[in-house]
Amino acid sequence: MSVGERVVEGASSVWQQILSYLWMSAKSVLPMFSRVFILSLVIQRAAAEIVLRIVEWRPKPDFAAIKDVSATG
Repeated sequence: MSVGERVVEGASSVWQQILSYLWMSAKSVLPMFSRVFILSLVIQRAAAEIVLRIVEWRPKPDFAAIKDVSATG
């Protein structure tokens, strides 16, 4: 083989090694990211539920709720 062919072969093998390393690291990192994303969605949903309960709270049954008094609520 000529020198140019050896350089091309070496570069392609290095590229294949880089791709295989990236693929292996992506297979181990992606499940972790998806779990963190799902956990953040659950936390966000719980926080929204708490805010809704605060907005709908009535100090006494005869009083108006915060959502009825406030234009923002």
